[in-house]
Amino acid sequence: MNFWNTYVSECLQSPWMIRPENQNSNPSMDFDKSLVFLVEEFLPDEAYTMLSKMIVAIQLKNEDVMILNQGEAGVQILENQSQSKKVICFGEDFPGTLGESVHWMGHEIVKTHSLKTLLEKPAYKKETWVHLKKYRQLI
Repeated sequence: MNFWNTYVSECLQSPWMIRPENQNSNPSMDFDKSLVFLVEEFLPDEAYTMLSKMIVAIQLKNEDVMILNQGEAGVQILENQSQSKKVICFGEDFPGTLGESVHWMGHEIVKTHSLKTLLEKPAYKKETWVHLKKYRQLI
């Protein structure tokens, strides 16, 4: 057996191998948190550090908030929630204008600048702070 065949066969035995039975693939499953931060996919570590600081700045705890990726799976999870959530969307791909509170898929959302934009252009942090305070008022 060559290296790759051995490697693949050992990987397939691993309990950490991502298989449908190993992942929570039921997007209709409700989660109990009513506060959601919808963020871009593939963010660097400093973006998550900044996100944690934002959560604390609006007087919440990290464990109070559900963080979902904006990919298809994250949006599908939100679509299938039976309870209304308060969502802040980081990015331009959502309805409404920046800082405006709108209803979307049965949830109340506030849209703000993407985390990648905030890392690249720190001048937008001041405007994002206004959006975060508006989000906090929804709670």
